[in-house]
Amino acid sequence: MRKKVRGSFTIEASVIVPVILVIFSLIMMLLFYFHDKNVVAALGHETLVMGCAKEDMSTEDLEQYLQRRIHGKLLVFEKIDVAAEIDADNIRLVCGGKKRRMSLHVEASMKRTDPEGYIWKLRRIDKIKEGLEES
Repeated sequence: MRKKVRGSFTIEASVIVPVILVIFSLIMMLLFYFHDKNVVAALGHETLVMGCAKEDMSTEDLEQYLQRRIHGKLLVFEKIDVAAEIDADNIRLVCGGKKRRMSLHVEASMKRTDPEGYIWKLRRIDKIKEGLEES
C-alpha cells in the first residue's frame, strides 16, 4: 500500500524556487560587476597607451577620452569618475564609481616611453661605432 501525500511538492517548490532565483540573480549581478570592472580596466590601459603615444595630451584630454570610450559599454554602473595624473615619467589613472551598495575602483599606471628617441639614439651609437671601426 502506498501512502500519497497531496500538496507536498507544491510546498517544497514554494521554498526551493525562490532560493534558486535569488542565487541565480546574485550570480548574474556578480557577472555584470566583473564585466564592468574588466571593461573599465581595459579601457583605462588603452587610455594610458594613448597618453604615452601622444606627448601633448593633457589630463583633461585623457579623462575625456576615457569617458567617451566607456560611454554605453557598462551594464551596472552608469557613471565612472576618472582622475588622471601626468608626470615627466609616469601617467596614472584612477577610475571609480558607485551604484547602491556596489563600488568599483580601478587604478592603472604606465611609464612614459619615447620609442622614437630610443631608436634614434641606437642609430647614433651605431654610426659612432662604424666611425670608430673605420679609423
